[in-house]
Amino acid sequence: MLRLFTTLRTEVIGGQYLDLVHAERGSVPAGTTPAVKSPPVAEEIAAAERIIRYKSAKYTWKRPVQLGAAVPEPRWRIPVR
Repeated sequence: MLRLFTTLRTEVIGGQYLDLVHAERGSVPAGTTPAVKSPPVAEEIAAAERIIRYKSAKYTWKRPVQLGAAVPEPRWRIPVR
């Protein structure tokens, strides 16, 4: 279960990093020329899809569901009244 949580944590950090890098690439002050040439549209779309995959699919629902499934059944139960 710790390995699964570590994977989730790594994906969260990776998704945040990709988001920041992608946002910084797109930020150019008005009236100035970017220092580097913009990547082709296909690369931009692929980058956006990668960010979405990490930020939405993986740590929003996939890993939490896997974590819940990995939790062992308790050895004792709390009585319900």
